[in-house]
Amino acid sequence: MISQTAEYAIRALAYIAANGSGRRVLAREISKELAVPANYLSKILHHLARSRVLASARGASGGFELAVDRRR
Repeated sequence: MISQTAEYAIRALAYIAANGSGRRVLAREISKELAVPANYLSKILHHLARSRVLASARGASGGFELAVDRRR
């Protein structure tokens, strides 16, 4: 059994992987599509960004995307 937080994180990562394809995805879009509380999801996404699983950007073209190791 996994925690609710882990489930939301996995679902959000899957959504970003499936729907991101070259664009950043807004937290509110993910929240709406997955029916996850927006404030809770935002904290999860920011934790994933600090852990370098996701990359994030603020501003008009901001949002979240999967982090890519560009050293290769």
